[in-house]
Amino acid sequence: VALGAVALALGTQCRDRYPLVSAVPGSCAPCVCSQGVLKGCPFHAELKDPVLWISERGVTALEKGALEGNEGAAAVFLHSNELEALPLGVFDGLMNPRAIRLEHNRLTTLPYGIFD
Repeated sequence: VALGAVALALGTQCRDRYPLVSAVPGSCAPCVCSQGVLKGCPFHAELKDPVLWISERGVTALEKGALEGNEGAAAVFLHSNELEALPLGVFDGLMNPRAIRLEHNRLTTLPYGIFD
């Protein structure tokens, strides 16, 4: 039963996990963006959310510290955005990520050592 609950939690979309997300302004709510640039995810951090759902938000870039405060995130879903590049060190604060999804973006290369 516990394993089924974990699978259900991981398979739930962001708007299902955060029913008040419509009250948070911006295209990448519950994270904070400015003109498509991801600035941070303070709501995920405050809840110590193990999954960062930032897919299909029209994100074009990430600030280097955009994921700070989310050290315990096991999965970061950034797929299906408009990312063209990632800053070196953007994932450095994550303690033990098990999945980082980046497909369906405009990435052609990644900085050497981005996952070290």
